[in-house]
Amino acid sequence: MALVIWIIYGLINAAVMRAPDAPSGLQWTGLQGIGAAIGSFLLLPLASFDLADTVSGSEVLRFVGWALVMGLAGSWLATWFWVFASRRLPLALATQLIVAETPISRT
Repeated sequence: MALVIWIIYGLINAAVMRAPDAPSGLQWTGLQGIGAAIGSFLLLPLASFDLADTVSGSEVLRFVGWALVMGLAGSWLATWFWVFASRRLPLALATQLIVAETPISRT
């Protein structure tokens, strides 16, 4: 299912970025980041908040800080690079990049 979603994402992303009225790479990345943030907040109630008994406040702040840094660097910056590449690569090659980066788990 993950592979199907990634392929659909690649097709939609390429179509949006090749449209005559395509947004800039930064705008498109920002929109995707906002969408991911909204999705994260919607999933937040499903997270475990039983950490108060097991970790200190400084550890929680350090975790949140690293989560923000990694979210910006790993998601926003990576998405910006993806948008940049998808504008310049043929669709067949861009889709292959998604397939190549999608890990296959074996259980």
